[in-house]
Amino acid sequence: MEIIREIADSAFFWAAWLIIPFIMEIIPSSGSVFVLIKKHIKNKEFEKPAIDPEITIMIPVYNSEDTLEECLASVHESDYPDSSMRIFVINNQGSDKSFEVFSHCQEKYPSLRMQWMNSMQGKSRALNLALFNSSGKYIINIDSDGYLEKSAIRNVVTYLENNQELDCVTGTILTDPGKISKYKTIRGRLLRKLEFLEYAQAFLAGRSYAAEGNVIYTLSGAFSIFR
Repeated sequence: MEIIREIADSAFFWAAWLIIPFIMEIIPSSGSVFVLIKKHIKNKEFEKPAIDPEITIMIPVYNSEDTLEECLASVHESDYPDSSMRIFVINNQGSDKSFEVFSHCQEKYPSLRMQWMNSMQGKSRALNLALFNSSGKYIINIDSDGYLEKSAIRNVVTYLENNQELDCVTGTILTDPGKISKYKTIRGRLLRKLEFLEYAQAFLAGRSYAAEGNVIYTLSGAFSIFR
């Protein structure tokens, strides 16, 4: 009986390792493919708002001197008008030259309405500080180490304008393939290509699949918008 029990325990153990990935990864991934194909075929066009709603963008910063300028540049270069955006850059106890980068961007992009804030109590309190000072119809949070696709802001705003029953939308987050190819070592490129595939599965395919059933349980801090 002891041998039978050990065999049964072993069988249940390996069955769990086979079944759980199948349920958690393979089925959603397969469903995601059909959802993406369906969306590509339908390709629904949304009506653009007659007036661009005012929005607030919150960017928490922690030792982001190497990435902040590219982030702010992507906001400026988006096809959403600078005059309809207000930007809060919230420093979360950083010790580098992020403020100097911010000041440089103020001179470089004078049409952007940007304000620097200091928070001493962690990222969540930093976001709340900006939230309590925000204005406009929509609030967007993005990370300082990312940058926006040219139409990202307009797309999410237009989507919410056409879907009044929704209160929030999360965007697709991907690593930049161009930067992956710049890594000198094969190992570094391989690891980052795997990361790209992981993000594509989780954010592009996975979120589309979850959104189809209205079961998205978390919104990305890297890019989300709230009514």
